[in-house]
Amino acid sequence: MMPVSYGLLAPRGAYVCYAIIASVSGTGGLVMPFVKAISRVLLWNALPDGHRAKFYDLWAGHKSRPARFRKHLQEDLGHVFTLLAEGSLKASIAARFPLDDVAAALTLAESRTVNGKIILLP
Repeated sequence: MMPVSYGLLAPRGAYVCYAIIASVSGTGGLVMPFVKAISRVLLWNALPDGHRAKFYDLWAGHKSRPARFRKHLQEDLGHVFTLLAEGSLKASIAARFPLDDVAAALTLAESRTVNGKIILLP
């Protein structure tokens, strides 16, 4: 099944898959949704439609190449924060917690039941 967003790409457009959370609920495993997302990206890249697809893994290399991981993370998140500051990108916020409720915030974040970020407030 092809997401609507892939079908809306302009000629030579790029589709970036960066999350699989919609495929996982509760305590379900992450391996099969991850394999499915990677397989879909590989298939799309094989299609002769002129589009490109990529799976962006934020955590890639964090153990095997920590210095390179930190460098890429700083560059990538720096770009995201610039887009947020400019208003070109809007963050989806699922919940806000005071810092005193960090345990509840972490429990919710790890539940994989929310769509958006969990924000801790000072």
